[in-house]
Amino acid sequence: MIARLTTPFALAFTEVLAVEADEGTIHVAVVAREGEDTVVRQAARGAATGDLALDLPAALAALGGRSRPRRAILITPRATAVVLQVPPIQSLAAERVQGLVRYELEPYLSGAARDGGDLACGWGDRGADGDRPGPLLACGLTAAARDEAREAFRRAGLQLAGIYPQLGCAAALLPQDAAQDAVVLEHAAGRLAASRVVGGQVSRLVLQRAPGDPGDLARACRGLCDDAPVVVAGPADPDLLADSADLAPATWPRRRPRATTRRPRPGPGQRASAPPATRWACPAARVAAVAAQPQRPPLHRQPAVQALVVAALPLLLAVGVDVVVRGRLDTARAAAVELQAEVDVRQRAAAARKALERERDAIVRSMDPLKAAAAEHAEAEGRREWLLGLLRGVARAASADVVVRAVEEEPGGAVRVEGVARAETDVQAFVRDVAATPALAGRPPRGATIQRQEGRLGGVSYRFEVRFGDAAAPSRAASDLRGGD
Repeated sequence: MIARLTTPFALAFTEVLAVEADEGTIHVAVVAREGEDTVVRQAARGAATGDLALDLPAALAALGGRSRPRRAILITPRATAVVLQVPPIQSLAAERVQGLVRYELEPYLSGAARDGGDLACGWGDRGADGDRPGPLLACGLTAAARDEAREAFRRAGLQLAGIYPQLGCAAALLPQDAAQDAVVLEHAAGRLAASRVVGGQVSRLVLQRAPGDPGDLARACRGLCDDAPVVVAGPADPDLLADSADLAPATWPRRRPRATTRRPRPGPGQRASAPPATRWACPAARVAAVAAQPQRPPLHRQPAVQALVVAALPLLLAVGVDVVVRGRLDTARAAAVELQAEVDVRQRAAAARKALERERDAIVRSMDPLKAAAAEHAEAEGRREWLLGLLRGVARAASADVVVRAVEEEPGGAVRVEGVARAETDVQAFVRDVAATPALAGRPPRGATIQRQEGRLGGVSYRFEVRFGDAAAPSRAASDLRGGD
């Protein structure tokens, strides 16, 4: 079967032996790249005991042929694929990403991994999306299972390159245009998987047990799909496709055109779900694998490098001390020259600063009389405005029956108004109107006196005096409006 896919592994090798094994069946296939195509050149299938060390040699014997690739991959249900939500990881070292993925994977794995056993993990490539939080396709299995598989392949004369989950990687088979928005369904080993692909990345992965009845299986597929196009990975049961016709599912990889219209069936040596064997040639953004070899510690943590460093430490220390001393002497000389130059600059700056301070003090002293004059001017201007407002208010309150003889401001701030009116009611109205003047706000009328007096021609008038405010000290004339009786 051919899958038109690009491959990150093609730079390293163009042919691989793919092994898919579970407790009951083992499939082996020689997968090669021919241009942009991936083809299965040989394939064999046989029963399995669940012990890979015993099943693998028997499957290779059934495959036949003298020449086969030494590089191999393993597809196994013991590896679990999940989609994790991770923070930005583009700038993180591989060790930190591995620790993060291992921590997030532990709840999804059972058995030894959850009981404290070591965990081996791998993850896909987030590409340009790695600089922001988002989904990450990852997979893992116990380190013991990884080591067991690597040893079984070694005994069979093969070099295990990677371990892939049986379900969860089929989204990598989609071409780039179809991977922008799709739901990929996989069905294998009594389980069903749905991968939601958006913008070329797997954003969600759901795994569940698959019902045995085709109708129930179709309903389960409907429950895992949303409004996106549905793709069924690999050759699918015709009954399942018929029961899911309302989803308009597409199949991938697509078969090449054939001369006959009869639907071909897989041969006895061909895996019906052969696409998993081509996963080694899939885009790294939509596939996750566990490396067969444990990740080596950084160079500075390897025992051989540490022993070499310890042996060379005395010589390195002697050379280092000499280099450090010479460097410090040169640095000290350069620093002394720079320091002397800085001292000269600072001395000149200090002298200039003192001269500026003397000029500033002289200017400040010359400004004192100006500030005093400005303050007096501001005070006089304010009093003038207040006085004009007061006189306007008094003038508006006066009438033909009231004559104002004096308006005085007393030292305590009170205002005394003296005048003559024809009637007491005129005095009361005048006092009320004057008290409403804005200039007398906060100065209510106090100590009003009214005296009745008779004129030369027998006329009667009322002399009055009223204060606005609380001052009782001798008055100081603010304005004197004198008039006759």
